[in-house]
Amino acid sequence: MTPVGCGPFMLVPESMSVGSGFEMVAFEGWYGGRPLLDKVVVQLIPEPSSRISALEAGDVDMLDIVPSIGAEQIKANDQFTYVEAPGTNWTGLTMSYARPPWDNPVARMAVSKAIDRQDFVDRAFLGLATPAVGPLAPAFAWVYRPPEEVENPQAFNLDEAKALAQQAGLNGVKPILISSSDNPRPAEVIRGALAEIGLDVQIEQMQTNAYVERRTAGDYDMTLLGSVVDADPDDGTWNYFHREGPSNSSKYDSAEATRLVDAQRQTGDQAERARLLQELQTVVEQEVAYAFLFHEPDRAAFSTDVQGFLPIPEQRYLEKIWLDR
Repeated sequence: MTPVGCGPFMLVPESMSVGSGFEMVAFEGWYGGRPLLDKVVVQLIPEPSSRISALEAGDVDMLDIVPSIGAEQIKANDQFTYVEAPGTNWTGLTMSYARPPWDNPVARMAVSKAIDRQDFVDRAFLGLATPAVGPLAPAFAWVYRPPEEVENPQAFNLDEAKALAQQAGLNGVKPILISSSDNPRPAEVIRGALAEIGLDVQIEQMQTNAYVERRTAGDYDMTLLGSVVDADPDDGTWNYFHREGPSNSSKYDSAEATRLVDAQRQTGDQAERARLLQELQTVVEQEVAYAFLFHEPDRAAFSTDVQGFLPIPEQRYLEKIWLDR
């Protein structure tokens, strides 16, 4: 492997360890000037509570993403700086269009209307997330509309969900929901909610690499999936809702969604883009491309001797960071 890039730090190839991490060293010839740090060591810590413990113990200086289970704990500790901002992300429950009964929009709508988003957020993320009505995230203020301003066809209604489930013949169906093992709570909450409409959801938890492989191949009945670290709403719409989108593992194929995603790419007028993207959101809600669930805020934390952090949602610019030691 020969890494290629143009950033302020250079990857050290021999430091790379799958599932463990890697090192980066300062690039003396970077066009923006040499970064202030000599080296950045990236550690991959899958288990959320272990990430919190690593920061508290001083084993790491910074958490790129603070898990919800430790957010209040870190925020209350004056040894750390905690930074929170609206996120660019969205997550939903997707169902494989290649596997009956999920090729039936009635079945998908039954699932979506069975999930109380606020209850889901409260139980799965300790209330530290925002219920979602689509893929347009809070960080993109020019296009985002809060839930109370959106007419949401997927809104929680258990009576309607039960009627739709009966119509679609879902009673006793046992879909497999694949999930990574780092946070089991969201899948468990989903299983409980869908039991109310007669579904016996089987959760298959696996290590991250195996999960990503299955998910990418579309080898699932259901999975929790979404877009993160988006620089623009195009990232979280074209990738997932265009029929040729690289992250469209559920095989969602809508002529109207594809048209709208293409159209918003072809105009430089932000107001027109907002109109097209909001229209797209309505389409993917109505067609239940996903049962849209939540947006997480961007949460970072670091020891107080880390200086120069630039807060940009879900982006980490390290070239100006230095250690006051």
